[in-house]
Amino acid sequence: MNRPPHVFILTACHDRRSLTEAFARVIAGQDHTATTLVLVDDGSRDGTAEGVRAILGGRVRIVTGDGRWWWGGAMQRGLVAIARLRPRDEDVVLFCNDDVVFDPDFVSAGLRTMAEHPGTLLLAQGDDEASGAVVESGQHLRLWRLAVRPARHPGELDCAPTRGLFVRWAEVRRIGGFIPHRLPHYYSDYEWTRRAVRLGIRIVCLPHPRLRVHVGATGLHGLQDRGCRFRRRLWSIRHAGNPVYQIRFAARVCPWPLASLHLVRIWMQTMLRLVIRA
Repeated sequence: MNRPPHVFILTACHDRRSLTEAFARVIAGQDHTATTLVLVDDGSRDGTAEGVRAILGGRVRIVTGDGRWWWGGAMQRGLVAIARLRPRDEDVVLFCNDDVVFDPDFVSAGLRTMAEHPGTLLLAQGDDEASGAVVESGQHLRLWRLAVRPARHPGELDCAPTRGLFVRWAEVRRIGGFIPHRLPHYYSDYEWTRRAVRLGIRIVCLPHPRLRVHVGATGLHGLQDRGCRFRRRLWSIRHAGNPVYQIRFAARVCPWPLASLHLVRIWMQTMLRLVIRA
């Protein structure tokens, strides 16, 4: 009898022990027990690793960082750790944030759906835990604007976050690794999933499985500061609008003439913002 796929649940954390421990308890309660949590602990000093190990015991692998890996770096280090465990092609990596919760049948439901859609990336639908509103069902990248917006229908879905993303190991090997030296944080997951689509791998998002998201501030988005404070935050890795990473993202996903136009546009907009906010 063939054994069921082993699911490697890959997440990263930094100094938010209570959230990460809650996530570990969700993993411990799954009805699909062939799971291993691969936790990239990027420089936590609050005892997160010890707390998670106490909950999951031998079902967790801890990868310890120095606090400078960010999301893209953490995902890449996690994939390297999984590769060392010698997964089979039919085994599954579940990329996930630690600020989500889901029901005990979440993983098994994901595996059933994947069996119906071989050779795809499966994105779990994300709902706001407080309101129940859908907050994630896949994204569409508009290359001319270099803008990502929610996909309006399945045919538009051409990139996705790594928050509840099921991928077979065979597809992981085909897509390759993350590129944290170019995209350490924001855009790292969009670039990776967009690369998958360019290889002919579809992304699907169906009503099941679903996860619930703790909706809150996970980075810097709108900036209302001025002067030196504005400049520091604009160039921060944590800022989604950092022009350096916007340009690097454009270079990875756009044809070179369009990427060149984006380079000029982004720098002009940045210079104008710096003058206005001086």
